[in-house]
Amino acid sequence: MLTLKNLSKKTILKSINLKILKDEIFIIMGLSGSGKTTLAYILGLLKKPSSGELWYKDQSLFELNKKELKKFRQEKIGFVFQNYGLFPHLTVAQNISLGMVFSGSPKSLIQEKTISMIKRLGLDGLENKLPSELSGGQKQRVGIARALLTKPEILIMDEPFSALDPITRADMQDLILQLQEEEQLTIIFITHDIDEAIRLGNSMAILEAGQVMQTGSIEDIILNPATDNIEHFFRKADLSKVITAGEIAGHEQLLLVNTPTLGANSALQRLKFYDREIAYIVDKKKKFIGLITLESLEHHLKSKQTVFENSINKDIPLIQESAKLNEIYDIIADHHFPLPVIDENHNFKGTISKTLLLQNLNQVV
Repeated sequence: MLTLKNLSKKTILKSINLKILKDEIFIIMGLSGSGKTTLAYILGLLKKPSSGELWYKDQSLFELNKKELKKFRQEKIGFVFQNYGLFPHLTVAQNISLGMVFSGSPKSLIQEKTISMIKRLGLDGLENKLPSELSGGQKQRVGIARALLTKPEILIMDEPFSALDPITRADMQDLILQLQEEEQLTIIFITHDIDEAIRLGNSMAILEAGQVMQTGSIEDIILNPATDNIEHFFRKADLSKVITAGEIAGHEQLLLVNTPTLGANSALQRLKFYDREIAYIVDKKKKFIGLITLESLEHHLKSKQTVFENSINKDIPLIQESAKLNEIYDIIADHHFPLPVIDENHNFKGTISKTLLLQNLNQVV
């Protein structure tokens, strides 16, 4: 965990207090001139603040001497720059291996890890190319490969994709999400792009004129802005990418607990009593089992089937409560009945119908 206490930089940053948790993607947002890049450089130990403290776990980083500071920066921090930061006279392989070269690693180890990273980042065949021969996306892959080669615990990315076209930018965002999942990195991501922040981030800090105006989860900040400026900043945000299925799930459905006494006849009587066409079946711990319909129960009794379980439809799509609304359009549209929402433990959390989804989309668009 990184902790910033009363961190200031002359007139640029004013008493910054933040906590950045291990393994999260922490977004720092703000307009041009808000101090984002200065803060990123201080977090990367590339600049010194005028005052304040920076802690990594229980280690005070500003108390490190020059040698310790250099070692910490080489071993713990990776930095990806907006303008790629590649040396124009060095090849792709040479640019990637710089960190290990500076740390004095054995040549054989440098070569082995560089080749492995080139393959991992999809740069095969470009090893001997110069930066001038690469596309923007390829250059940024080289920058990311270089930052990851020394296996840092913290990756700082200063508006890394702002110069890329939309398609390449989306590909690079996919890459970051994949790398974060595989490496469990703590990523500090600087951006002014709202959609990028929503897609990548877990938590966020909003900077304005060198001050932190609001911190928290991206969902909370967008839905509950602390100031008029922040509300204006996010006015054009697509909230369907923020609001989750669990937040809008309805609870008006008929829920039946699957016990030995629940049979086709008793289930049918309950549906008729409550004037329902569908009921959702859960076990005693509220784990979702399936659904039954008035039609299936009547068919069951008419054909004199003996096993009630045969009337339960278990082959239906399930919506994870963490799924964003924009991710479930198609699946909801393809079904005429409300679909069950479950948590990661398969517990039933409610249902979402076409009507409910449209009502919420109308509110957030």
